[in-house]
Amino acid sequence: MSLNILEGKWYDKTVAALKDHWVPTFRSARTFDGFVSGISKVTGIAPATIRRSLPARNFRSAQAKASQYLQVMLKNLASAHKTKSWATGYRAAFGGAQGPVRRIIRRRKRKGGASTKVRVTKPRKTRRSRKAGGSRKASTKTSSKKRGKRSNKTTYGTKSEAKAHRPKGGSVYKVKGGYHVGRKPRK
Repeated sequence: MSLNILEGKWYDKTVAALKDHWVPTFRSARTFDGFVSGISKVTGIAPATIRRSLPARNFRSAQAKASQYLQVMLKNLASAHKTKSWATGYRAAFGGAQGPVRRIIRRRKRKGGASTKVRVTKPRKTRRSRKAGGSRKASTKTSSKKRGKRSNKTTYGTKSEAKAHRPKGGSVYKVKGGYHVGRKPRK
C-alpha cells in the first residue's frame, strides 16, 4: 500500500476521532484532575496550590473553548494532508528524497519558547550568514569600524540638548554615549 493511501486513511481516522471524542474528553473534569496531579507529581507542589495557579486557570479557560481549538486542529490537519507533509517526512526519515529538500527553520515566539516551522524549499548552493539578533532590514546607520564611515546621526550629551534640536513631533532616544533625535512620524 502506498504512503499516500496510508496518509489518507490516517487523516480520515484522525478527523473522525477528533470530532467524536476529543471535545467531550478534553472538557471533562477528569482531564483537569489529570493535569493537576501530573504537574503536582513532577514539581512536588501541592495540588491545591496548582489549582489556584495561572496555568491551571488558563487550562480551564481552554477547556471551555474546546470547540474553537477543535476547529484550529482540523484546519491544521487539512493543510498538512493537502501538502502531503506526513508522507514526505516519512520518506525523508528513511533516506528517500522525493521532490524538494525539506529544511527546518527555528524561530522564536515573542512569548515563550522556540517554535518550529517547516518549509519545503530547493537546496541552497551557499549559505548566507546572519548576525545573531540581526534583522533583515537594512540599517540607516553605518559602523565606523567596518567601512570607515560614521553615523549620520548627531549624538547629544544631554536629553535636554537633544530635545532642543528635535523637529516638531520627533522623538528623543538614548544610545550609548548620549541621545539621538528621531524623525517625525510618518503619516
